[in-house]
Parts: sequence; structure tokens; C-alpha cells
Amino acid sequence: VLVHIPGYSLLKGMTESAVGMEPENFKDVVLVNTEEVWQIGFLMDEIDDKLSTVYIPGAPNATSGDVFFVKNDRLKKLDLPETSAIKIYSKMGLDSKKILKGEIKNTSF
Repeated sequence: VLVHIPGYSLLKGMTESAVGMEPENFKDVVLVNTEEVWQIGFLMDEIDDKLSTVYIPGAPNATSGDVFFVKNDRLKKLDLPETSAIKIYSKMGLDSKKILKGEIKNTSF
């Protein structure tokens, strides 16, 4: 069904190539608290109950970014498909409100 949505295949391919793996290997889309700023990232691995590995893409090209080790209390899970997260980066934040509406959880990671 999703392949009929314009741009879905392109965004799916970008997601897969962003970290060189299949989207099902992503654990979650997360908001990462980096001091006074929140960034959208991908939870890649949970190191232990206090630390996780997160990939944060660059904008507008999500195929390059940085890997961070982040304290779990600085993460909030998003109920958001990987393609929507990539779309926010590729559109440099345009329409973020519409994409994120109702998807931010009130509780921490």
C-alpha cells in the first residue's frame, strides 16, 4: 500500500542507505535532548540501562550524520516511521509540526 504514496520508495531507500542497513534494524525513532535542543535520531543499540547508541542524520542529506552515546534519560521515543523522520531532515524541518503531531510521548525513554 505504501509504495503508492508519492516519494515513499525514495524515502525508504534513503532510510536504508542512511546507515547502510535495512530499516527493520532500527530500534526506534527518538528525540535526543542535547542540552537546550532536541534532535531527531535513530536508536541503534541499547548499551545498558543507562546508555544507548543513537545515529543523528544531517540535514538535508540524511545519508551523513553522527553517532552518539547518549544517556537514556535524554531520549524520548517517537511513534514515527523512519521515513517520516528522514522526511523532516530532507525538508530541513519544513512541515515538522504536521509530521510530528501527536507523536511525541510524554515520558522519557
